[in-house]
Amino acid sequence: MNTDLRKYYPPIYEKVLEMEGLAQAENKAFTILDRETERVEKNQYILTSDELGIEIWERALQIQYNPEEDTLDFRKKRILNRLQDRTPITYGVLVKKLNFLLGRNTYELSLEQLVLTLVSHTREKNSMDEVLRTLIQMLPCNIALKYDNNLPLNTDTHLYYCGTHTKEVVHSLSPESGLPSILGYTGMEIATGDQIGVI
Repeated sequence: MNTDLRKYYPPIYEKVLEMEGLAQAENKAFTILDRETERVEKNQYILTSDELGIEIWERALQIQYNPEEDTLDFRKKRILNRLQDRTPITYGVLVKKLNFLLGRNTYELSLEQLVLTLVSHTREKNSMDEVLRTLIQMLPCNIALKYDNNLPLNTDTHLYYCGTHTKEVVHSLSPESGLPSILGYTGMEIATGDQIGVI
């Protein structure tokens, strides 16, 4: 928004060199003020926040973000997810959260004999981590979790394994915490490529 304060000056100051210089300096200051006021208004809401606004929310929720991997849109989505952790825990709420984090029709979910099985198809590691954290937070203690992420392989693609390393996360449940737990989670990260070459 461009501000021109000269329209508020009395006509006697029109074309006075000193007043023109004063108006230019004031116009710059008010333009900056207008821009910062608009920024503060936008940072009141997560969906319209910029980097600074999102950083404030992340500090309040004690979220550590990875600047190399986490996009601003994902960071907003993660904050919204964390703020909704206190909703009533039902199967419908779980489906809504998975639709929000992964997208509709991008996963299979089943609950049989107190085992919740989730198979997702996402290529975003940070989404997988947030889904796993959400499930650990939401699931009751008597429900076990089986979570797999499957990626479809194009038959025209040449797949080369460059190296692998495995990771395992085990969560235990203390009687005082009352938080849901997962007995174990194993995953494998594989570096792949589709370039023609010699293995």
